[in-house]
Amino acid sequence: MKTMIDEEEEDVEEKLKRKISWKAVLKGIIGFLLLGGGFVLIQFSQSGDTTNTTYLILGITLLCMASSVMVPVPQKKKEVRHTISILKCKKCGYERVHDYAEGDFVFKETIMPCDKCDGNFQISKVYSLKLKSKGKKKTTKEHLITKS
Repeated sequence: MKTMIDEEEEDVEEKLKRKISWKAVLKGIIGFLLLGGGFVLIQFSQSGDTTNTTYLILGITLLCMASSVMVPVPQKKKEVRHTISILKCKKCGYERVHDYAEGDFVFKETIMPCDKCDGNFQISKVYSLKLKSKGKKKTTKEHLITKS
């Protein structure tokens, strides 16, 4: 049985295995330069007898830019999808799940005979299923329930 600590260790290991891109390194360097420049301008605005508001505003602007550059952007996960067609018998209403084939469209009549009454099937629905990611139970044809 996995504990919370084991799951956290797995997350840390996955993060360590990821490769760091040049883009991420460059964003980090630019972010720290903007951050440092912002603090220097804020300190410079307060030196002397009067507060120079131009340097203060520039410093705050640089701090805002640094924070926006350094925020990590979540990567979009590639979705795995499976397209299926739902066939419905015109006589008895029996429904059957069928893998999508090129050229399938709603209301298309098929040459496949019905298993129950030997009537003709007609495509009633065509849609795409989002398959679950690795490590979880995958969606297969057996998981799709046919109505009778």
